[in-house]
Amino acid sequence: ETTDAPVETYRKVRINLLVQDFNEVKDQLELYEQDEHFAEFINLFSVMRDKKIAAISSMHAPMDED
Repeated sequence: ETTDAPVETYRKVRINLLVQDFNEVKDQLELYEQDEHFAEFINLFSVMRDKKIAAISSMHAPMDED
């Protein structure tokens, strides 16, 4: 029984380290996914802004006189 205790302790420590590693990787993946969503949002915002500017510019464009 005395040899089982150190083995069990080592096993628990290894499991805890693996869980920590997994959680770190998971957190990094979540940050990456959030960054991707943020980049998509910024891109959509830029497209909307450009369309609005184009629409306003076309309303103020000088008309050709015939």
